[in-house]
Amino acid sequence: MGRRPRVHFPGALYHVIVRGNQRQATFRSDADRRRYLDLLQQYRTRYNFHLYAYVLMSNHVHLLLEVGETPLAKAMQGLQQSYTLYFNRKYKLVGHLFQGRYKDILCDRDGYLLELVRYIHLNPVRSKTVDTPGNYAWSSHRAYVSAGNNENVECDWILKQFSPQPAQARKLFDRFVLDGTGMGHREEFYAVKEQRYLGDEEFLDRVDRKINTEPSRPRPIGLAEIEAAVCRHFELSVNLLRSRSKERRGSFGRLLVAWMAQELSGTALNQVAQRYNRDQVTFSLGLKVLRQKIGQEPGLRRDVEKLLSELRTEQKPERQSGESNQK
Repeated sequence: MGRRPRVHFPGALYHVIVRGNQRQATFRSDADRRRYLDLLQQYRTRYNFHLYAYVLMSNHVHLLLEVGETPLAKAMQGLQQSYTLYFNRKYKLVGHLFQGRYKDILCDRDGYLLELVRYIHLNPVRSKTVDTPGNYAWSSHRAYVSAGNNENVECDWILKQFSPQPAQARKLFDRFVLDGTGMGHREEFYAVKEQRYLGDEEFLDRVDRKINTEPSRPRPIGLAEIEAAVCRHFELSVNLLRSRSKERRGSFGRLLVAWMAQELSGTALNQVAQRYNRDQVTFSLGLKVLRQKIGQEPGLRRDVEKLLSELRTEQKPERQSGESNQK
């Protein structure tokens, strides 16, 4: 029997479990763990998913995340491949680091979000690595219970479920997690319906309706259309983007067109570089800076997300002739 296709719709909540191949260690040092978290942040920014919890153990990883428009598979493929390349280069190895396909369980947010965050944070305690979750440096628990920021994980929504007052919310959340210390392994989080769903029959019905109402083949969006939208939204001129000028706003516009073209249509970077008569390597370096800027500046991120949403909303089913406005 072939593998079942992954289920995707915007707003889907997944419990992702990644294991080392043949139970081998996926992290040999704290530097390795930092590298994985850096990559996780890069892909979270690029694909705009919400990360609610994580834990990095010696030979496996748990992530709890909510996707946007981009399917989980695309983000996970990039994350796992990038980290494997880093790991194999560092330790002079070849071959697979992770065990086959990662496991992703589509979860009922209303019924399981808080319980799964607690369960993930208690993983180091269940393995007897530490006595309390706060003593483990490589999970998201400290981000929830301390006043400092953690760029990898988004805590605000969950903490507000405990109290509108941040200090009180952190205290109550910590107590909630500690109250689960004696629960041990929760088999119900793994022995799920159809090997992919964690939720009741009503949840499965809602998922089925979402899948069946999602458009399956949106038309491709060409560079000309993306360019026009970027210019309109950010009050730029097409002539500025296509000129040889190194003016900052023109460079920003060109890079934003390249980033959106990758997000919306998977357009190769060399196509955009050719359109603007720019060097592909320089474009690639500029995109890296742009992604960081989008992740660090909430106002810019909102503007970019709004424009992406508008362009996706305008997409219609692809015509049978396969016509494209790519120019």
